[in-house]
Amino acid sequence: VSKSDIPINTIVNKSKEIVKYLLEKKSNVDQETFIKLAKENQLDLLKVVVEKWENTPEDDTISPLLKKMNSTYGFDKKGQLIRKIDRIDETNKSAMMYACIFGYEDIVKYLLENGSNPNQKGELGFTPLMFASKYGRLEIVNFLINISNVCLKNNMGHNYLDVANDSIKEVLGIKDKKEVLEPQSISEKYSNPGFACE
Repeated sequence: VSKSDIPINTIVNKSKEIVKYLLEKKSNVDQETFIKLAKENQLDLLKVVVEKWENTPEDDTISPLLKKMNSTYGFDKKGQLIRKIDRIDETNKSAMMYACIFGYEDIVKYLLENGSNPNQKGELGFTPLMFASKYGRLEIVNFLINISNVCLKNNMGHNYLDVANDSIKEVLGIKDKKEVLEPQSISEKYSNPGFACE
């Protein structure tokens, strides 16, 4: 069995040393492996993958711009060009979304530092901020409020406060748990001024 034939995602939670070695040697890391690393809170291994994407071997036959695109971009299931770091799995969730669901603040920050889109919509139109809010990840909500478009709505027309669990609503001072908040009040009361809700 060659090193490229071993499905890395099946051994992620086994030995970090073996996985790190395989990640460093394997030329192509699929989205399933990348997302599994995020779900398993494997920040050090995620860094290996992102570094590998950024340091693709030199190829003098293509332009520097195309080299950069090959290392950081790929195609999603619909054939749309997307940053590799933001690719989604079969449930329409990215590594960033899983980090928000499970409360892995260090992974959220690392992915954002490396170009992940904080406003990407996934399953049911949920953004990373909506997932963090729904699952009560206060530290991540507080962080994402300052860099995300808080006015975005999911497929049901709800914003991040509408889907927030009770603990998030309580901390943000929302008295009526069933209160439907107008986008303008969100912009004025809870977000950075960079995103004005219409």
